[in-house]
Amino acid sequence: MKIIIDTDPGCDDMLAIVLMASAPLVDILAVTTVAGNVPIQKTTNNARHILDFIGKGDVPVYSGYAQPLRREVSYASIHGTSGLGDVVVADQVILDGTAVDQIIRLVQENPGEATLLMLGPQTNIAKALQKAPEIMKLTKAFVMMGGAFNVPGNHNGAEFNMGFDPDASSIVSRFPVPKTYIPLDLCNTIQVPLGEFNRIEDKRIRTMITTAVAPYIENIQKNELPTKGALMYDVLAAYYLLRPNLFTVRTSSILVDESRGATTECLGEEMVTIAVEVPENSFVNDFIGSINQREIAN
Repeated sequence: MKIIIDTDPGCDDMLAIVLMASAPLVDILAVTTVAGNVPIQKTTNNARHILDFIGKGDVPVYSGYAQPLRREVSYASIHGTSGLGDVVVADQVILDGTAVDQIIRLVQENPGEATLLMLGPQTNIAKALQKAPEIMKLTKAFVMMGGAFNVPGNHNGAEFNMGFDPDASSIVSRFPVPKTYIPLDLCNTIQVPLGEFNRIEDKRIRTMITTAVAPYIENIQKNELPTKGALMYDVLAAYYLLRPNLFTVRTSSILVDESRGATTECLGEEMVTIAVEVPENSFVNDFIGSINQREIAN
């Protein structure tokens, strides 16, 4: 499975990257970064730090857009100053600004094979669609953490990834490539207590994850929901690529409000897949098992 991860790490982005890097038969072609949870310098630093820490230093990281297409930036508050909770990130990566061109190149070099896993605001993707629409139609699929259909949003009345850059979200939603949305409706239901992460056998990785996740949980409880644990937002989008058969889904047409990124279902010709439910125990066990180098079953 060939994937391009577009991301704004972010504690849950970190968990998603670790999951994809640990799973067998996944070929991460590149990680591209975008501003979102924290500024672009920090998201890029974090992506490089995560990959190097887990032994995936060969995966290239390309930086992308530092701000939305037409809006002012409005960063998240739940990920801490660095974006990774209390994890210390010393890396200062040089920003190359080539994410859009690299996404286009990788799709062109892997026609019909590369899936775009979108874990952050969709600015880079929207610019790639505008710059090279015919090439981007060769993408196998878009799988994204985004949307809030029957629950309140968590960013200006919308889900954060969609609301940070609503113009980009609207462009992506209308592009003719198979799309799957992992919305807040599902993400709010999967809450992993901190103690579950103590099952990770590798002490280094366990320490990194718990150091990020502990303040992340506290910040969610203070700023968003009274949860029992870490919300697995972006991790569920990554997990969908590994175990789509476990997800209950529905197909629908959607509309993205360009003013704030709110998502609604509507009557329309283009259908997307919306994830509705996934067994929490299966997800947690597969997540821990994959990190512990046990192959996820097909």
